[in-house]
Amino acid sequence: MVTNVDAVAKAPYNIKKNPPMVSTGDTLGDLQIRAIFHFSQGTSIIDSFNIFIQHPGGYDFSGPNSFQLTGGITPDKMMLYNVADKSHHLRHSDDAAAAYRDFDVEILLMNEGTTYRHFSYTDCNVDDYNITTLFDNEETFSKAELKFVVADVFEFECEVYHPHCPYCEEMMKPETEESTAKSSTEYQAEQRSTWPGYWQ
Repeated sequence: MVTNVDAVAKAPYNIKKNPPMVSTGDTLGDLQIRAIFHFSQGTSIIDSFNIFIQHPGGYDFSGPNSFQLTGGITPDKMMLYNVADKSHHLRHSDDAAAAYRDFDVEILLMNEGTTYRHFSYTDCNVDDYNITTLFDNEETFSKAELKFVVADVFEFECEVYHPHCPYCEEMMKPETEESTAKSSTEYQAEQRSTWPGYWQ
């Protein structure tokens, strides 16, 4: 597997309740992935995922709404770790596992506070979870500056999927009448400003 090992290794470590988005320059255009999980136990905001993949495809309605998140093992995933582990341990007991199923997820693709893409997933479950080691083929073995990265790989399956483009919606808003309309006094003053000085 060929991946940007340094990008995963530099994932921000922040366990504050509402951590600010930190631009690390890992992706082209400095886009960052923010995952917001709405569990029955509370809301978890995770900024340390570096890879987001939709399956089978964003607008492919032939299969389930599923996606994958990959990133380094970090403290901001503690609530997600707990939900994944409990879902696995209690998978044979529907009643006990119910508290760890059917959660909602929001994926935001951001840059310096501006959200360009927003994907909403409803009634989700952890379909699979594993830990892998990422490396850049032979280079990781031969170059001291490239390190192995032990990373989380989460697979989710959801009932409902809605894509949004907040940036597009903001840019396409029509100008309001208040911002474009001018009073008669303002219009006359604007017209007079174009006349020769002795006519004003």
